[in-house]
Amino acid sequence: MNNRQGLTDKIREWYNWLTTHVPSSIRKGVSNAFNTMRKKVVKLYNNSKEEEDQWHDAIKHQKTEDEDEQWYDTNPEEKLTPILTKHGIKKKVKTYVINPNSAYDPAYFLTITKDEVTTLINSETEPKNVSISLACEIVRNDPKTGEEVSTVAHFRSKTHKLIGIDDAEEVLSIMKEKMLKSFSEYQKRGSGWTIGRVDLLEIRIGEFRPLRGKRHEPLPESIKRRKAIVNMKINDDKCFKWAVTRALNPINIHPERISKELEEQSKKLKWEGTEFPTLLKQKELLKQKGVYPYEYMDGFDKVGKASLPPKSKFFSKLNNADISDADYRRAQTVWSTFNMQTMRDY
Repeated sequence: MNNRQGLTDKIREWYNWLTTHVPSSIRKGVSNAFNTMRKKVVKLYNNSKEEEDQWHDAIKHQKTEDEDEQWYDTNPEEKLTPILTKHGIKKKVKTYVINPNSAYDPAYFLTITKDEVTTLINSETEPKNVSISLACEIVRNDPKTGEEVSTVAHFRSKTHKLIGIDDAEEVLSIMKEKMLKSFSEYQKRGSGWTIGRVDLLEIRIGEFRPLRGKRHEPLPESIKRRKAIVNMKINDDKCFKWAVTRALNPINIHPERISKELEEQSKKLKWEGTEFPTLLKQKELLKQKGVYPYEYMDGFDKVGKASLPPKSKFFSKLNNADISDADYRRAQTVWSTFNMQTMRDY
């Protein structure tokens, strides 16, 4: 009786461990296999009512298929947050890792960390190159000794270029699909290795810069399909100039082309003080909402003023409020950055 009780306790302990780590997507199949094994073991003990009741205790908390989605809610996961581990040359490449303490199936791990990785990638607002690598423990039985041996294998995604934040989630899905395909192919090679638990996930985010100037960079497919962005086909270093001019003069047929008409339209805009290629600082200033002293500019003589008026002159009667110190500093930065000479320039 003591031996039978000990065996029951051991398998109950093993079952509890198994259902703590198995992904919900395959849990039903694992539970069915366990029940099959349970019935066979019970038969070894003459199918006694006592043993059947003990096995029932071991699985009495088993969830049904309808409860699969809530199963992990009763087993809170550890906090899986990316941690910066190192910078590359001149801090242009950052490497982050997520190192789990618990055992996770690779497919499930990529799913539960997706939101954290997406947030991390989107925190880098400039164009970037992104890749991920998953280190997994792989195991097999040594054909000579019969003992289980393990090592670590690395499965890497391709490097993807991200322009904005909208395509990060879709790119991560592509990376995950590629890595899962690698897992499958790895196990089909006949080496006997099987994928075990996740060791760590590495995320590399690098600064993206075109290899040479005057280069047209195709949009990522995820952005191109939306047909919401005009990607100007340039052969010079004035991409910013042509993009602004086209935005102010939209057309339906071949909007990406630099036509004679577009060149003439660009001449009507004021480009003095703007360098080409346009400096990042200038681009950022132009993208921000500025302030203007509307009440102060009450006559043509003010247009020729050779300096920015003091902060008090930006008072708005409409809002009954002064501008903030930050707004005025930005106005001063715009004045100096674009080398303005008079209020006409501003």
